[in-house]
Amino acid sequence: MSQPRPFALKIEDAAIADLKARLRASRVPDSISDESGFNQGIPRADLLMLLDRWSNAYDWRYHEEVINRLPQFTVEIQGFTIHFLHRRSPRLDAIPLIAAHGWPGSFYEFHKVLDPLAAPNNPLDAAFHVVVPSVPGFAFSSKPTKPGFKLNDIASIFAELMTVLGYPRFIAQGGDWGSGVVRALALNYPDRCMAYHLNMAFAPLPLHPTYLPMIPLLAINYDLALAKDDAAALRHLIKFANEETGYYRIQATKPYTLGVGLNDSPVGLLAWLGEKFWSSFGMDEAFIDEILTIVSIYWFTETIASSFRLYKEEIPLNHFHAQYTKQPAAVAIFPREISRPPKKWLEYNHNLVRYAKLKQGGHFAALEVPDLLVGDLRAFVADLRRLRIITIVESDFEEDGTRGTEHPRRYGVVPTTSCFGKFVYYGGDSLILVLLCALVFICANAGLGGW
Repeated sequence: MSQPRPFALKIEDAAIADLKARLRASRVPDSISDESGFNQGIPRADLLMLLDRWSNAYDWRYHEEVINRLPQFTVEIQGFTIHFLHRRSPRLDAIPLIAAHGWPGSFYEFHKVLDPLAAPNNPLDAAFHVVVPSVPGFAFSSKPTKPGFKLNDIASIFAELMTVLGYPRFIAQGGDWGSGVVRALALNYPDRCMAYHLNMAFAPLPLHPTYLPMIPLLAINYDLALAKDDAAALRHLIKFANEETGYYRIQATKPYTLGVGLNDSPVGLLAWLGEKFWSSFGMDEAFIDEILTIVSIYWFTETIASSFRLYKEEIPLNHFHAQYTKQPAAVAIFPREISRPPKKWLEYNHNLVRYAKLKQGGHFAALEVPDLLVGDLRAFVADLRRLRIITIVESDFEEDGTRGTEHPRRYGVVPTTSCFGKFVYYGGDSLILVLLCALVFICANAGLGGW
């Protein structure tokens, strides 16, 4: 098993000059006169503004230096070169945490949360040893070269990475595709993934007798079946599915064809990725350089086509939604997130310990509202400690991130905590079905069934 090596980013001057030349030669098509918001895609005026910034004022070398201040490493795992961030905490009671990004994000999404998670100012707050891998096919990790590379494969690599780093047990965090990776870690490595935290979770209406009365009410009016904010969230999700999913349909069907165009046109790449970030950030100009840095990473690494491949391999994700995970889970609901499921729907497939509705933020929470995401992770760990759920494994490391000696610490592991989670985990849902069948049988024999 190879050991981690320090990594420093250095883009060649010729590559930067080539990018600038392509940007200056960009041909941006006209838009229709009644263009409104994002109905046609990214607004042309906003695209021109971002293009001008990228062409002229944006300084890649400055942002490259910012990235190189992060604790970056690479390691060989299962035939892949895996790039990752690894911020060790100075605290002896720190908890290993692996954070998984999605699309169109990257490891860079988490650069604002590394230090607050690893070295909180308040000694009573939880501290973490933070590991942020680049998913294979993204950024500086190598690309899958054969079909069939799925979330389970990513989870296998990430679990092995945590072994390399000396973390037998850990907590996982993720959103977007990262939430699927986290669920795969929880399902496939239940003795290692102690708990998990999601900032994006999908939870369709459970197909279970206890939820069946909701179906006719939802068909009539969402407000009859759900609380006001949950009904609004469901309307938002359906509107998104109807109006905002063209990108994933083409990425899931013809990823290479689209990838060829975006790999060769920086303004096309900017429009495709910028639309997602710009709309999620509420067109806040404070995030312009964050957007351009992430788009630049995709451009210089030529990973846009490879980043699409998960859509081809994994959509639909019904098999992940349908399985119950016994580890304690937390879901943070951000108001501008795509999916904001009701708590009771999430409880059917998650052993939900924490469900928090935050006041700000959207799809890229670690970039948009890092303090809120960090705070919710800390609150989740506080709940786990209060319920005596977690196991901490402390390791000694060299400065280069290589593995040292492991020292088990306190705390025991409890597989499930919520009453609902225990009930389902130990077969309670089957008991409900049996009782319902018995009730129907009794009513029928008593002449109450209308038969």
